Amino acid sequence: MIDLVAVSNDPSGEVFQKAEDITEIKKTDKVYFLQEGRNGKYEVYFGDDVVGKMPDNQDQVVIEYSISVLGSSGNEAKKFTLAETLSGGPTGSTVVLSEGHSRSSGGAERESVSTIRIQAPQQYAIQKRVVTVDDYRARLVNDYNIVDSVRVWGGEDNDPPQYGKVFISIKPKTGYVLSDAEKERVKTDILKKRNMVTITPEFVDPDYLNLVLDVRVAYDPRKTTQSADQIKAKAIQAIASYGITDLNNFDQYLRNSALSYKIDYSDISIKNSLIDVRIKKAFKPILKVRGTHTINFDNALFRPHTGHLNILSSTGFSFLDSRNCTFIDQDGIVKVVRYSSTKDMTYNIVHDNIGTIDYITGRVVIDGFRPLLINDGSDYIKLIVKPNIRDVMPKGNTILTINESDITVTMVDDTDIIESNKVQGY
Repeated sequence: MIDLVAVSNDPSGEVFQKAEDITEIKKTDKVYFLQEGRNGKYEVYFGDDVVGKMPDNQDQVVIEYSISVLGSSGNEAKKFTLAETLSGGPTGSTVVLSEGHSRSSGGAERESVSTIRIQAPQQYAIQKRVVTVDDYRARLVNDYNIVDSVRVWGGEDNDPPQYGKVFISIKPKTGYVLSDAEKERVKTDILKKRNMVTITPEFVDPDYLNLVLDVRVAYDPRKTTQSADQIKAKAIQAIASYGITDLNNFDQYLRNSALSYKIDYSDISIKNSLIDVRIKKAFKPILKVRGTHTINFDNALFRPHTGHLNILSSTGFSFLDSRNCTFIDQDGIVKVVRYSSTKDMTYNIVHDNIGTIDYITGRVVIDGFRPLLINDGSDYIKLIVKPNIRDVMPKGNTILTINESDITVTMVDDTDIIESNKVQGY
């Protein structure tokens, strides 16, 4: 993205603006045009004193940009050199490449034809203003290459409602959230000149739910020359690929049958797969400080009857005078326990009521929690719950993700299962 184009016979220069609507441009307007050349590179050109002002001969042209135009391979660069000799300019013309204060960022690969087909009508519809949530979404995707996925909603749809605001949640192509500097840049450089004066944009970081998958894969060793571990690796790769292509963006949910299909077709020897799904979400307590934490899973949780075994677990922490503690639930109450035996799941209760769990909404509230230490040395405690069904739906600005470390695949010889069933049938 070009930040500034200045034309003059002195270094101060007259700033030219990018042309937006050619029907409104007069011959004296200081505008420039941007297009893609035959070689796939950007071309900046100026008016002809009929549509836009034409620069004078020997004028100095200064172009500044902070977003890489080399695709993702041009990100993180700080020094640039001219790749080609310029031609067509006056004798003795020179090009000066300056070193910026920050590294290049936001570069992306060229849009595909299918992407252009989707985006072009939206860009035409928004023209030069941002009014509706669709306008905001289209403008951000078009003008800010660092955007991987964006979710926008009006203040009237917020919980609680905040009228006069529009909420924006952006998933960047690199990392999980935008930095404060990037958010400010979007506000000032992209939205401010097109935003309605009475509407205030506010950024909300995406909310991530991690899926924990325990997969049982039945395969027929007679149909392959590969080992069980090799087939297992293919299944894991299929799951990871599904997480990248079918999840990892707003408004995309886990379809258990679709994931199972990808696993089953990752190798000809695989007969079927069964997927047990759990949801993991982290919260950040302050050590040795009492606090209340609300963790929203936004999915109904598994609870077939009163008194059912707990469906909530967590990573370990120290609490009161006990180490290696964890959270569990019992009939809507969250407890802190310390397992005396993980084999038969016996435990000692450290605190019998530290919060609540709503099985219908998926909301967990931890109240008056004062941890002394987090076992894994991080700043976060991870809660893990079992959803009511195996399809997981994100809500609002929630994004579902799958980390390879959260995938467990158990290979089962399908011929053993068949023989076992035959014996039981006799």
